[in-house]
Amino acid sequence: MVGSSSYGKEAPLNTSSFFVDADEYNSHADQTSDLLGHVRVIHGTEQMTCDKAHIDLNKNAILAEGNVVFITPTSFVRAEKMDYNFQTKKGIIENGFLQSGHETIEGEEIIKIGETEYQAKNATYTSCVNCPASWKFSGSKIDAAVGDYAYVSNAVVRIYGAPVLWLPYAIIPIKTQRQSGLLPPSFGFGSSDGFKIGDSYFWNINKSKDATITETNYASRGLKTGVEYRFVADENSHGKFLGNFINDAGYAGDSRFTSPDCRYSFQGCPSTASTARTSGPIPRYALHYEQHYELPDNYVNNIDLNLVRDTNYNLDFPQEMIGQGDPALENRFSLAKNTENTHTSADIDIYENLLKADPMGQNSDAVHRAPELKYSLMPTKLWGIRTALDVDYVNFFRPGTTYDDPHNIAPTFSNPSNLLNGGYADKFRTGQRVIVKPDFTYPFNVGDFLDMLPQLTYEEDYYQFGYSPPAISGTPPVLPTASRRSVRTSLTTKTRLSSVFTLGSDPSTNKFKHEFIPEVKYTYVPYLYQDQHAFFLGNLVNTYGRTYVPQAYDNQPVTEFDNLQFDYRDRLRDLNLVTFGLTNVLIQKRLDGKNNSYSQIIRHRLTQSYDFYAAQQPDFTPTGTRLVKQPWSEIHSLLEAKFSYFNFNSDLSYFGYDQIAAETTSLGVHNNKGDAISVGYSETYTAKIDPLSGLIVDQVDLSTHAQAVNLTVFLTTNFLDISSSVGYDLIYKNFTSYLVNGLLKLPGKCWGIAFTLQQTLGGSGNTSFSLPIFFGDTPNSLPRPPGV
Repeated sequence: MVGSSSYGKEAPLNTSSFFVDADEYNSHADQTSDLLGHVRVIHGTEQMTCDKAHIDLNKNAILAEGNVVFITPTSFVRAEKMDYNFQTKKGIIENGFLQSGHETIEGEEIIKIGETEYQAKNATYTSCVNCPASWKFSGSKIDAAVGDYAYVSNAVVRIYGAPVLWLPYAIIPIKTQRQSGLLPPSFGFGSSDGFKIGDSYFWNINKSKDATITETNYASRGLKTGVEYRFVADENSHGKFLGNFINDAGYAGDSRFTSPDCRYSFQGCPSTASTARTSGPIPRYALHYEQHYELPDNYVNNIDLNLVRDTNYNLDFPQEMIGQGDPALENRFSLAKNTENTHTSADIDIYENLLKADPMGQNSDAVHRAPELKYSLMPTKLWGIRTALDVDYVNFFRPGTTYDDPHNIAPTFSNPSNLLNGGYADKFRTGQRVIVKPDFTYPFNVGDFLDMLPQLTYEEDYYQFGYSPPAISGTPPVLPTASRRSVRTSLTTKTRLSSVFTLGSDPSTNKFKHEFIPEVKYTYVPYLYQDQHAFFLGNLVNTYGRTYVPQAYDNQPVTEFDNLQFDYRDRLRDLNLVTFGLTNVLIQKRLDGKNNSYSQIIRHRLTQSYDFYAAQQPDFTPTGTRLVKQPWSEIHSLLEAKFSYFNFNSDLSYFGYDQIAAETTSLGVHNNKGDAISVGYSETYTAKIDPLSGLIVDQVDLSTHAQAVNLTVFLTTNFLDISSSVGYDLIYKNFTSYLVNGLLKLPGKCWGIAFTLQQTLGGSGNTSFSLPIFFGDTPNSLPRPPGV
């Protein structure tokens, strides 16, 4: 229905497609009208207002002039003049602008050649929502399609109206969905890199695959090429590949490369002078691949590969490869099947040694686990007894032979077929191991106040080392196999006392429950048999015989002095031990509407053990070092407190014999937005170990004293986001590592500047500063650092 008014008269035009209103109208016989004053025309979901207009109902067209405003569901136009066809969706905008989403085109003439396509002369383009725009492109001609690209001829980049860069041609993505194209460039500086500049091309292969190709030029190193490929197979299966390569001119003169530690010739150190290693750029690369596949019949496949050409790569380029401060990079393939009560898996673990003397040397000294087969039966009730089973087979192997002994301790076995490094082969780094471990528990209660948990575990271990007894006389015989079996029993008793109380006058938010839980656990190994083999006892086998078997402790680190060579599962521990524990828990009850919610706000656990076995140990090691009998363990305190806006965690160990405490403490505050600040302090020691016997001679080695503080921050504001983690060594008075990620969100919601400051633990002092610039929507936030 066409309605118009002129001096209150009825409009002579009628149509079901248009609604027209104006102060004055002049209708014509050819279905055209001239409208004047407060003109308003509505056609479907489109609406136009102006000062005057000529409308042609036959052609569904309008010529509007003066303060033209045109609104559709997807766009907004303001202009001095607009010629538009409601049917073809085409038109000409003169001296105006068009806005669709965040995108704005402004110019002398904008030709609408389709529903979402435009051509503009002497125009500008921006995605900023502020006025004046923070940035914009101006050009003699702009071709744009909403949801596609804007092509700008004779382009000038303007910052707050000031020209800063001229380009003969520019292509600007104005899509909100993924699309192929160049990404914004990044800039940076590193003390070892020099100035660096890089850019990336994003390739949208299809809906489930994409790739990013990056070229970065380092003033001190050269050009580096990076490729990242990502895929999604289904909603639960995905993967990623990341590869980087550089002919590194800077690394050729790096002392870590030119002067490696060449004590072990089999590790690949050159026999020529170090100057021979500086003849030209050094090829370096890093490769990472990961995938997670959920297969039919509850099978799950995971692959995680990490390969580097040299052991310093992950320190020089920490954002491209994990492993900073780690002894090795893990490459793992696993296939697992899980049911309600069982777990079955096959794993292959190949390790890249990051501690080898020559950073580009061979990896022949690394020990790998291939394959490792596991079967686990979850605790299942049989005749009231909870029964579990753990079966583990693993093959430890290395490509070459070596003897890892930097302290010149005489080896006990000579391999005449391998004369490297004096003819000694490391006999206990490789071999096969099978562990069968059934476990039985029978929990019951004594009345309403005492919980009892008896447990019995049988363990059978079998080892095969893959060599035969020596063929020449004078070489100590070492059997190629070894076995061990044990029965371990334990009884845990605990009770629980509680009280409920209210703080304040509002019981709906201030009702608390305090639980007091004392506990005693006694562990005893009544049966232990192990072959009199050097793998178990080392040089102690002929000194103590079977009367004393060395055991390990919870806080005992793995060192080169260990008699047990494979991993923690070879260690004997808790042979005759009683542990006392006391736990306090504070729970808060809140009434949320009609529902109650419970939260644990404080948990404190205090434990100490007495080791009857340690009280009976010998007074001296085989080399005459006194063994201080310390059957009482440290007093261990673990406190966790979590409140509405702050949390406190403390892990404290007090060593009574040495009257020294070690602790790790953190205090954090946070708000409802997710902003958080955490401050941590740590003071640690390790046990003192006799280098010849591998026995602990004191719970604390004062020479291993370490003190450090760390600060983690995650803060978001309207203009700046900060995500940082900083570590500081209080002993050596230096920063051990820091990572500061920042995102400066500039006005207009159309751009931002991201920056990174980073120093890795054990790195070469290379601090990087990068400034990738984002056009379009600025990212909402940054990755959170660990611990906040």
